[in-house]
Amino acid sequence: MTERHVTALHEAAHHVLAYRLGLDLGPVSIEPAHGLLGVSLSGSAFDRENGISDEVTVCHAGRAIEAIVGRKSDERQYAGDEAIVADRLRTLSSEEFKVVRQRLYLKALELVRDNLGTIRALAAALEQHSTLSSEEAEIVIDAADEGSDWSLSLHSYRESFQSFSRSR
Repeated sequence: MTERHVTALHEAAHHVLAYRLGLDLGPVSIEPAHGLLGVSLSGSAFDRENGISDEVTVCHAGRAIEAIVGRKSDERQYAGDEAIVADRLRTLSSEEFKVVRQRLYLKALELVRDNLGTIRALAAALEQHSTLSSEEAEIVIDAADEGSDWSLSLHSYRESFQSFSRSR
């Protein structure tokens, strides 16, 4: 299993869980930048009842997928995730922090297991295309959920988008 594949699984897990938990999605990429091996951007969920716990659950998704596939990526992959977890849970006591962090990791592990096929599909799309817009990632996720060929769905979307762009 290559580092690129592990990074794709890591970022795909973040993105699929953010999607499942209803967070606003941004692009997802496995292109190294700013000391990170990849990035999955999702919007803040502070306006939602479970916002902080959902964001922390999404942060744990990368580590959860790597535990499932039995491969750990470069420690740089976790730096951003851990910083977000620490920030979101900063008001908790040390003991509460450990308990909540573990509970949300286990939630991420369960969600990753439940969405493994979809995560693998998005990871394959990332390995092929390196970066996907939020719309493209949603197309891959929806196609995988339906059992459709995500590559055909993504190709059709990209062709339609290019045709629209040329007609403007």
